[in-house]
Amino acid sequence: MKAFGVVGGVFIGVVGLLVLLVFGAGSGNGPGGGICTSGACSVGDARAVAAELVLAHDAGKVMTFPEVIYQKQIRDVAVGVASTECTPDVRVLQLALLVVQKFGSILITDIQRPCIGSYLNCIETNTPHCWVPGSAIDIAGWGGSPIMGDSCLNFGCRYRTGVGVKVAELVDFLSTVVPPQTIIGQSQCMLNDGYIPPGGVWSLIPDYCDHMHLAWRAQKAPLRVLPILPTPVPDFSLPAPVALPAVGSVFGGFLHARCS
Repeated sequence: MKAFGVVGGVFIGVVGLLVLLVFGAGSGNGPGGGICTSGACSVGDARAVAAELVLAHDAGKVMTFPEVIYQKQIRDVAVGVASTECTPDVRVLQLALLVVQKFGSILITDIQRPCIGSYLNCIETNTPHCWVPGSAIDIAGWGGSPIMGDSCLNFGCRYRTGVGVKVAELVDFLSTVVPPQTIIGQSQCMLNDGYIPPGGVWSLIPDYCDHMHLAWRAQKAPLRVLPILPTPVPDFSLPAPVALPAVGSVFGGFLHARCS
């Protein structure tokens, strides 16, 4: 989950009211042009996938909060200057790109914690957010809007009205993408909304209802569906300047707490 090193494990988002994202809500026509089965395209190394995410970021389709996640764990990977502890598991980057290509946009709030100076739950739960390479990702929004819900772990925790439908669409899609035994959070949030993730794929854990937590522990298998990468892959040979989304976006008024 979230990795900002905030005392008490709670981060309150920036200012403002919750508004519709305007950074590329779309229908799966992001950089790379779509998705394909693993037998029909190249897996691509982390640098190649990160290069596509850089292009998507510059087009306003990828946002990270805080921005340093993008700078150190996506842009620096694309450039080829990322340290080992800042280079995520390639599946994390592939999954992010697949979400962009399918739903048009993504908001990422956590990947590899030590890279940005956070060690939350690195010892307590040995979270994959702290592994090298980091094998977890928290997604707080996709397809033009953020996820809103209760920041709690008990069985009464729920998504805000209408969010469950959006979550079901993402999980149904990812169920065709990830290998079996992929960890997914928010089990109580989904069940309280009447949604049961497809069987035979997921290892369910409870988590706060304001994002989607995905991770791998023992499972080392690749994704079953991979993002299409262009030929040739863009080459970012020099560190790029800090780039903000081309179109302004607001993910305000939501609470970040974390347990996994």
